[in-house]
Amino acid sequence: MRRPPWGAGRRAPAAVADAVGGVPGAPSRRPPLAAGPARSAAKARPPGGIAVAGLGRGFNLLNLFSWQGRPARPFDPAEFELVAGWGFEFLRLPIDHRFLWGAAGPEEGGWAVLDAGLRLAAARGLHCSVNLHHAPGFCINTPRSSWSLWTDASAEEANAEIWRFAARRWRGEGAHLSFDLLNEPTGCTLAVYEAFVRRMVGVIAAVDPDRFVVADGHEVGTVPLPGLADLGIGQSVHCYAPHWLTHYQAPWVYRDGDPYLQPPSWPGREPRRRGEGDEDAARRPLWDGAALARWLQPWAELQARTGGVHCGEFGVFCRTPRGAQLAWYRDILGLLRQAGIDWALWNLDGSFGLIDSGRTDIAWEPLPDGRGLDRELLALLQAH
Repeated sequence: MRRPPWGAGRRAPAAVADAVGGVPGAPSRRPPLAAGPARSAAKARPPGGIAVAGLGRGFNLLNLFSWQGRPARPFDPAEFELVAGWGFEFLRLPIDHRFLWGAAGPEEGGWAVLDAGLRLAAARGLHCSVNLHHAPGFCINTPRSSWSLWTDASAEEANAEIWRFAARRWRGEGAHLSFDLLNEPTGCTLAVYEAFVRRMVGVIAAVDPDRFVVADGHEVGTVPLPGLADLGIGQSVHCYAPHWLTHYQAPWVYRDGDPYLQPPSWPGREPRRRGEGDEDAARRPLWDGAALARWLQPWAELQARTGGVHCGEFGVFCRTPRGAQLAWYRDILGLLRQAGIDWALWNLDGSFGLIDSGRTDIAWEPLPDGRGLDRELLALLQAH
């Protein structure tokens, strides 16, 4: 129904690749990925597929992530230079809808910040995926009592209004832009969510039939959407399994304090919680690369059938011990590469990221603006 915005094997233009010498942490030219069977197969269009496997690897940028009554923070051109210079190709922009829409309609300030970000990305050969992270009637980070999207027709219409406006504003913008409809849906049946996606795709296609659309998996980005195979859209998996390792001591998850008596390890079992005995933890399942592969298998199978899977989020919070963090990254990155699934780290700058994550167990490499770069993690990402 709509053509994919990226061709097989899409990468940054040669002019960008040639200009990386002045970027901290960048090689003189990014070495090509080995053309192994899995990646080579992923770049071909599967029978009946949608050939989106070249979307690219990159990062989430959080400039418009949380509104809190403040104006949108303009994008930093230096961050776009870093991403392109390091050899990455993709940026996901998770957005709080209140930057874009107020009681009186569109908020031009927020849309203008996005316009500028798209220009920065296009000039550097980067693909941007605009995502509603805090949408009218739903946000994974708000109490369930506020989730009206699945029961209130006016909340669904508010989502449609935003996507209709975005489609009109960026009609003809080019293949470097895609729309990611809703971050990490949950709290409804699969059928209700698929109906929502179908409605939003129709709203966008009525204005801009060539705009590519991505839908996050059901149940917080973990369950594929089998009922939407006819739409020709991409699907996004979010890889944070197991949560007790990737979100160890994350304060928005453990609001009443750290429940664990020891830090996690990888491979490993969920650590013993306060009030539990050693035997309780010993009975929990072992998580390792094989367990992670089983968790990812439905998405790997979908990718093999359609070529339409992207990992829109994955990452490890800064409190997880360094050894466990890097070991988990090696496993998940290897599995994603084997499946031919490109990815976006949550995030570039912040508690899961490459820059100023807050980790105290590494040596930081200074960037020109004074922030710190995690070079070891950067090298691991570049290798995959």
